[in-house]
Amino acid sequence: MNLLGIESVMAPLPRREAAWARIARDLPRDKLEAMAHPATLSDLPALGEAIRKGHVRGRVVVDVNA
Repeated sequence: MNLLGIESVMAPLPRREAAWARIARDLPRDKLEAMAHPATLSDLPALGEAIRKGHVRGRVVVDVNA
């Protein structure tokens, strides 16, 4: 398993805001939504196993209020 990403917390706020604005402008929302899979907190044990086995693609959005 590889967890890859960019640690942007230390980037200056104006630079982070510009990056998020560009993502919002350039990424087609329908494609982004098609990649998202909803989940609840109770789904996490099985979901963690599925991620570990490589069965999950895209991103998972966990609704912590459900």
